[in-house]
Amino acid sequence: MKALIALLVIFSVIFLAACQPEDDYINNDIRQDFIGSWKCVQTSKLIPTSEFTVTIKKDTALTGRIHLYNFTKLGVNNSVYATISTVNVSAINIPAQSVQSNVIQGSGTQISTTKLNFEYTVDDGNETDTLTAVFTKL
Repeated sequence: MKALIALLVIFSVIFLAACQPEDDYINNDIRQDFIGSWKCVQTSKLIPTSEFTVTIKKDTALTGRIHLYNFTKLGVNNSVYATISTVNVSAINIPAQSVQSNVIQGSGTQISTTKLNFEYTVDDGNETDTLTAVFTKL
């Protein structure tokens, strides 16, 4: 009888422990810290430093993907998409993509919940600019 009770206790502990991470994952969207409006200070090798606002929203179809509107000052209705690493949630990848005849690609790092750093290139077909940006949450 003691062995049966011990087995029930062990199985109960395993069952409860197995459920907890799944519940935490469902309630903890890795994109949450990125969502909102950000002040961007962008430094370029070709044009003067500029300051503007970027809005980050969740992709409604793909978990782990965000959209950055007005990224590199391409307009508030234009966005680039980026993915957030599930292994290192502070790592942001901007795969090569075309926005308004510019090919944009790069990466970023979440420094804190209120600061992001980016390094990226913009190729307009004539020349490629190398840029950095610091985002501060508004």
